[in-house]
Amino acid sequence: MQTRPTLAIHLKDLDAIMGNAQSDQQPSDQQPLDALMRAFYEVISFEEGSAPDWDTMASLFSKHARITRVTPEATDHMELADFRNMVEELLEVGAVTSFFEREIARRTDRFGNVIHVASAYETRVSPTAVDFIERGVNSLQLIREEGRWKIVSLCWDSDAPFSLTTLESCMQGGSNGSN
Repeated sequence: MQTRPTLAIHLKDLDAIMGNAQSDQQPSDQQPLDALMRAFYEVISFEEGSAPDWDTMASLFSKHARITRVTPEATDHMELADFRNMVEELLEVGAVTSFFEREIARRTDRFGNVIHVASAYETRVSPTAVDFIERGVNSLQLIREEGRWKIVSLCWDSDAPFSLTTLESCMQGGSNGSN
């Protein structure tokens, strides 16, 4: 009987092979990543009578980016232009008049030139609002493109159950940050 060779990889070797976020995260990457995430939340936030900063938003996303919104009714798969059209329609009919989202926690996992970011957020009607409208987690995938980190994928589930205990559990294991 012929036996197949087996491949044994120790966890520390797997970390090195996969580029574990803790071992592969370059100090020089943290500042650009923080700046990108700060800009991401700034461009989608706007006061009443205003709109998201579409030009800056486009500069944060890869030209190949996809945005996916999961709702109880459907899953919307969009390019950035489709997302803009959707938001502009909501603004036009008055369904949304202002929007402020801020990051409250982050987990990042880097694998070479790819970073996955689980970014927990709070949504409010204004930056000074006492209560939040919702909390959730944006799942972003970043790639190194044109010498910069760019968002190639954004996905969120608007109806996912959310609790601070679940958030804490989800955020363990990666490098955490908050703005």
